[in-house]
Amino acid sequence: MSETLREQCYYGCLFCVTGREEEVSRELERRMGVRAIVPVRQHYFRRQGSFEVLEDRVFPGYVFFASDDPDIPVTQLSIVERAIRVIRYDAESWVLRGDDAKLAERLFKCGGVIELSRARFVDGRLRILDGFLKPYENDIRKVDRRHRVAMVKTRINDREVEMWLGYYLDEE
Repeated sequence: MSETLREQCYYGCLFCVTGREEEVSRELERRMGVRAIVPVRQHYFRRQGSFEVLEDRVFPGYVFFASDDPDIPVTQLSIVERAIRVIRYDAESWVLRGDDAKLAERLFKCGGVIELSRARFVDGRLRILDGFLKPYENDIRKVDRRHRVAMVKTRINDREVEMWLGYYLDEE
């Protein structure tokens, strides 16, 4: 598959041994010819009174992949070393649907790196001005002002997953 994603792109997800996501990603790309990502988030880390921007995995144990061929056999994807299971809705198809597909598409559009979202506090509430967090603004469950992260709950294959995503304040 070419570096740029084509018009008709199908997204999938593999659950693997936590900590081995990069290995699984490389093997998927090498063996299957798909583009794979291990999503990371940028967030602030306070060190000696100043902030540094660090990156951490958003979904430990998950590797997302994209292909222009929706007919890759599930059994082929399942033999990837350290893979636990292919996320799927039925026995034959690995192609993500609905909100899962939308999340995967957004992750690929940002290259797998969720950058800090631009935000502002209005009447004590965090307002997202732009960035990855924008569509999730109404779904923010918690805000950690000290570490400048907001927690959003989403679902992957009907399992609830928390995303702690970083933001920066617009007035800075």
